[in-house]
Amino acid sequence: MKMKKLIARVLVLLGSLIALGLAAGASMHWE
Repeated sequence: MKMKKLIARVLVLLGSLIALGLAAGASMHWE
């Protein structure tokens, strides 16, 4: 189904965005 592929892609994008946000927050704390 197309919906499953779409949802999977959205989840991957959200995961990468959250990871980037956490990395940015961590680097800000260490500065």
